[in-house]
Amino acid sequence: MKRRVFVALGISHELAKVINAWKERYSRLPVRWLSSKNLHITIIPPWYEGNVRRLVETLQSLENHAKPFQIEFKKVSFGPSQRSPRLVWAKGDTPHRIVALRDGIAAALGIHPEPRPFTLHLTLARFRLEEFRSFPIQRLSQEVDWSDDVTSFRLMESHLSPGGADYTIVEQFPLHWRDE
Repeated sequence: MKRRVFVALGISHELAKVINAWKERYSRLPVRWLSSKNLHITIIPPWYEGNVRRLVETLQSLENHAKPFQIEFKKVSFGPSQRSPRLVWAKGDTPHRIVALRDGIAAALGIHPEPRPFTLHLTLARFRLEEFRSFPIQRLSQEVDWSDDVTSFRLMESHLSPGGADYTIVEQFPLHWRDE
């Protein structure tokens, strides 16, 4: 049976607490907030896979090929565009290490990365465009200063339902310091 999997970066419990405190101020928005356990940064989008064990073995071989790095989020806004928003997301500058990690994982798995440039973002909530018209606020552009250490990457599984997706960690792969 094929499973819907993707590769992501998790966030720390500390950052999840900061995000939950931020969400309290916007709790009146009629959106589907992601739970703390579902917060992640997708680096390779979902695909259907029949041999997950092979994926895990391949990804284990990459643990020593990248070292930990830091990510920073600078702004929370509606996205991906102001004309047709469907997310509340946090965005930041994309560190070159995240792109290198994504490209290394994609090459090892034989997957071609998306052609568009990678944008560091963390989805906080989802909604339908038609629902947006009734929102109490139509613009959201709040500066934030959120940072986190990336010390691992994850193979995740996505379980789709009418109420939204739920994610489980299939396996986590630590990043190790290495000499350059």
